[in-house]
Amino acid sequence: MTVDAVPPADPTHVGELLHTCLESLITSLERDPGARFDAVGVLGGVERRRVLVEWNGSAVVGPAVTVPDLFAGQVARTPGAVAVVCGGREVSYGELDERANRLARLLIGRGVGPESVVGVVLGRSPELLVAILAVLKAGGAYLSVGCRVAGGADRVRAGGRGAGGGAHRPDVGWVVRAGGAVRWW
Repeated sequence: MTVDAVPPADPTHVGELLHTCLESLITSLERDPGARFDAVGVLGGVERRRVLVEWNGSAVVGPAVTVPDLFAGQVARTPGAVAVVCGGREVSYGELDERANRLARLLIGRGVGPESVVGVVLGRSPELLVAILAVLKAGGAYLSVGCRVAGGADRVRAGGRGAGGGAHRPDVGWVVRAGGAVRWW
């Protein structure tokens, strides 16, 4: 096995870690071929501590800022600058913000807020960014539902039943679709 690593990672150390993981995985599956993959311990005690404690820099506390806050700052600095280019269309930060605010007000008016999950059924487009930003501005969380997946929005409405094993999502109540249509399921 050959490992290419970017400093400060040591390729030899990463290779040894991968070897240990694969060896533990194979040993566990030989012992119990029916074991759940997520139940297989692939790291020894020393390696586990290194990954979870020594290499984990999550103790650094960052500023308490949200995506809408960051976006608002960018809008304030450069409202006329191009934020998105898609299919020859250009949308400025100011226009994106205006459209997202309009949709966010609509979502809030229909009850979207903290703890709300909004399904977004849109392809890659400026409208997708408007919808995601609007959901976040309304205080909700968005669930991206692939519009190219068979029955995308219907999978959310049906809670995944009969949708080829889609996950049941009883907590998704709103779906934003093409044309800005917002529906409650």
